[in-house]
Amino acid sequence: MNLAYKVTRISKDSSMVLVAKKALKSVGIKPKVIVITGCLESTIYNEKGIETIPIGNGVKSEHTTSENVSVEDMKKAVQVLQHILDQFA
Repeated sequence: MNLAYKVTRISKDSSMVLVAKKALKSVGIKPKVIVITGCLESTIYNEKGIETIPIGNGVKSEHTTSENVSVEDMKKAVQVLQHILDQFA
């Protein structure tokens, strides 16, 4: 079998996961570390040695004509990203 991308495993104790968990908690979101079986852009970066993790933004009904995300969830997503960037500034 020829796979387009290799499996990526990021430890739940990795620095990126810990920073993301802290950022999510800062906006009142309880972090959940889960296994994702699809291919995401983070896979490509990880293959190049840049530790990257996906973070959900509250989207509902993904990949359907009803896909949506609330303005409130997008505001929280921006706050999470700001918190993460502040950790690396």
